[in-house]
Amino acid sequence: MEPKAAKGTRATLSKVSRRRSGFTLLELSVVIVILAVVAGGLAPAVGRWKDGADLRQFYARVASLADEGREAARSRRTTLQLTVEGGSLALRSGVTEESEGTSIRTLTIPDNVSLSSAGRGGNTESTEGFIISYYADGTSDGGTFTFSADGVEQVLRVSSQGRASWISSEEDTGSYGTETWPAGDLEVRTG
Repeated sequence: MEPKAAKGTRATLSKVSRRRSGFTLLELSVVIVILAVVAGGLAPAVGRWKDGADLRQFYARVASLADEGREAARSRRTTLQLTVEGGSLALRSGVTEESEGTSIRTLTIPDNVSLSSAGRGGNTESTEGFIISYYADGTSDGGTFTFSADGVEQVLRVSSQGRASWISSEEDTGSYGTETWPAGDLEVRTG
């Protein structure tokens, strides 16, 4: 009778279907190895992306600090200075020859960024102690800060009108004019 043969066939099919109902250890191992290779390839890209985001955030903070200097000088009706001090940029008020003044805000330059030059009127000066002054009428004596990170230079230019803008390092960072006037003389320089 055939029921016996059918029973044996069913038993064989049942074993095969039970065996194929899950993944083998070899299949799972192959998938894990593939995922590890993909993750290993993506990890450096994610790190570069994060570094790039941190760098953009730093550059935005530098421009914000420069703009804050202009606005604070106008609102306080006094002269403020943006200075380079040992690995940071500081916005100071009340600076005189006898006093360093009061720090309003300080921005630390990250380790992966260097302030490679600072200058005024096309002349490069030492970065340490470089000063851009903002006056009560919103103007400034102007200047540039050149930052380098990963072989790329970014130049922040502060115009004589006290406005900060990023320019490419190939653009002219030169003269802001040869106009001379006494600092803080509001009667002469009205805006």
